[in-house]
Amino acid sequence: MKNKTIKKKDTKPKKPNIGMYLKKFKGWIFLYILLTAFACACDIFLTILTARTIEVITLQEFQRALFLLLTIIGISVFQRICWYFINLIYFKYSNKIMSLLNLDLAKQAFKLNSKTYNDHDHHNFHSYADLHHNLECVDFSCFGGFGCYCGNN
Repeated sequence: MKNKTIKKKDTKPKKPNIGMYLKKFKGWIFLYILLTAFACACDIFLTILTARTIEVITLQEFQRALFLLLTIIGISVFQRICWYFINLIYFKYSNKIMSLLNLDLAKQAFKLNSKTYNDHDHHNFHSYADLHHNLECVDFSCFGGFGCYCGNN
C-alpha cells in the first residue's frame, strides 16, 4: 500500500543543517560567546592579581594590597554577573532551539510513506528517547561546551 499523497522528493532525507536553527538566535549566541570570553578572561586576571596581592603583602605594602583585594572583589562580581547572564541565555534559547529541532523531527517522521515502515525488519523506528538524546548532544555541543571549558560553576 503506497501513500499517494506524498511525493517522492518529499520523502528524501534532508542534510542536517544546524545553522538554520541557530541563525534565528545569532545575536543571542554572539552575546553568549562574548560573555563567556569575558568570564574566562576574568579567571586569568584573578589569578594574576591574586599572585600580585600575595607578593605585595609579603613586602608589607598594605595600602596597595587593599587596592588589589578590592580589584579582585570587583572582577569576581563582574565574572559572576557574566555567568548569571550566560546561564539565562543558555536555558532560554537552548530550549527554543531544541523545540524547533523536535518539531522538525516530528514533521520528517510524518512525511515518510507506509512503505518505509514495511521495508524495515524491526517494523518500527528508533525510539523517541534515542532521537531526543541525540538532539540533546547536539544542543550541548553547540551551547554547553563553551561554559564547560572555561570553568563555569
